[in-house]
Amino acid sequence: MKIEKIEVIDGIHHVTKRPNIIGRLFGKKTTVERYRTYGKRFHYAPNDKVFYKENGEIVDWVHDPMHEVLNNFDRSF
Repeated sequence: MKIEKIEVIDGIHHVTKRPNIIGRLFGKKTTVERYRTYGKRFHYAPNDKVFYKENGEIVDWVHDPMHEVLNNFDRSF
């Protein structure tokens, strides 16, 4: 899935993901995932914010690439 756009609406990050051509051939649709941060930081990585998925799980800062994408988006401004 390719990240098409990221926008912040009322403090919630809306990430629009679009499938590649093979995914579209097999019926995958464009999805929107929502992430929220409360301003907390990781103890061992003080420059990175803690993000929560829409189901309440913490985005893993080691194994989940969305953690780096969301933090880079916040730092880009």
